[in-house]
Amino acid sequence: MSTLLRRGNGKPASLLRRGNGDESRSAADSRARRALVVLLCLCGLLLGAGGASAEPPFRIPTQITDHVSALAGKTANVQTALTNLQNEDNVQLWVVYVDSFSGQDGNIWANSSGTRSGFGSDTLLLAIATRDHAYGYYAPSGFPLDGNQVRSIEQRDIVPKLKSQDWSGAAVAAADGLRTAIGSSPSSGSSSWILWVVLLALVIGGYLWYRSARKKSGAHGGTNGSQGATAADPAADGPPRGTARAFAVRLGSQRSDAHLDRQCRARQ
Repeated sequence: MSTLLRRGNGKPASLLRRGNGDESRSAADSRARRALVVLLCLCGLLLGAGGASAEPPFRIPTQITDHVSALAGKTANVQTALTNLQNEDNVQLWVVYVDSFSGQDGNIWANSSGTRSGFGSDTLLLAIATRDHAYGYYAPSGFPLDGNQVRSIEQRDIVPKLKSQDWSGAAVAAADGLRTAIGSSPSSGSSSWILWVVLLALVIGGYLWYRSARKKSGAHGGTNGSQGATAADPAADGPPRGTARAFAVRLGSQRSDAHLDRQCRARQ
């Protein structure tokens, strides 16, 4: 009896041990599956976030386009700088902030977006990718400044602000740099010189006209005066006074000679 019990007890005990091992392996497999699912979900989220933040070139809708909230309440400061540039120099600066340039060079991205936006020759586009810490600009043909002048503004005014991640300061510095460069450019100086030349020509022309008018007025007045004197002077119709006296003297001498001749003939 005891033997049967031991055997009977042994058999169930064996079955119990085998059942516990299967449950352990099943639990381990379940944990591994859950970990794999979580890992795949995380990878999907990361890939989705990366795809959403990397923006291909697009048509810029507004003068200040901020897709990543880079300005952080300083949009008004940027707008003031852009407005001052447009009012004083008739040049527009457009600014766009994105997270990434999708692996493209900053200037290539800006050129593509600027071309799609149809900017004129008076507009410069500044593009900034905050996560890439990259930037680019687009200046169309006919822009008031040449490439060297724009690159000087880039290195002197824009890059220092970007290095310190002052995103709004970069836009303001770009606008101020453009104002300074355009104000001191030869084209701006030549237009002001043209204005001064026109004003000087007007002054000189007015003075010469005034002198000519005075000369004509004086000559006309002198002619009228001489005509009036001739009409008022009765002696103007005859010979001069000196000539009349000479005639009188000669006439008198002729009469005296005739009188003497008559006297001589009477005596004879």
